[in-house]
Parts: sequence; structure tokens; C-alpha cells
Amino acid sequence: MIITFRNERLRNLLNSGDALRKKFGTKTAGKIQTRMLFLEASENLAAVPSSLPFRRHMLTGRKNVFAVNADEQFRIVFSPHQPDADLRKITSIEILDVEDYHK
Repeated sequence: MIITFRNERLRNLLNSGDALRKKFGTKTAGKIQTRMLFLEASENLAAVPSSLPFRRHMLTGRKNVFAVNADEQFRIVFSPHQPDADLRKITSIEILDVEDYHK
């Protein structure tokens, strides 16, 4: 899929292993990088598993916003560029944040 970022700061964070390790620690940073590579390599959103460990899911109360698990605590939150489309037709996403939305 084509991936864009909500802002330059987030793009820089997610494209820098050092910045990710500094903010999230080595283990979580590695998982975030793995998920990002998988998202980029996926043909469309339907190709991203809804089962663990990825657990692609739509966020309740946030229209057209999805997340995948980075680890037990953090989620990569994104929105498709093709809102309300069939998952097989979603081929580009915008990363909104990496967050612990359970806090």
C-alpha cells in the first residue's frame, strides 16, 4: 500500500530506527518497524490480517479510522485515503499516530 503520514514529525519518527528505539524501546520499535513494512508490502487493506499479532480493526467511535497492534500496548492508527471503500479497494493509507489508546 501507499503510506503517507499525518505530519513530517511522525514520518521522521517512523522512518528512523534510532528515534523509534528512543521513544518506544528496542522491542516495541522493532515491532513497529515490522508492522510498517508489512503495511507497505500489502496490496490492500484486506491483506492485513484481522487476527493476532496484527489485529487490523476499525476503531469504535472514530469514523474511517483503523489500527493494527504494534504490541500489547501500542497501536499504529491510520485512515484510508479511500474512505468507506471495500477493504480490497483500499490501497493507500495515512498514518495518524502510534498510540496507547487504552489509557
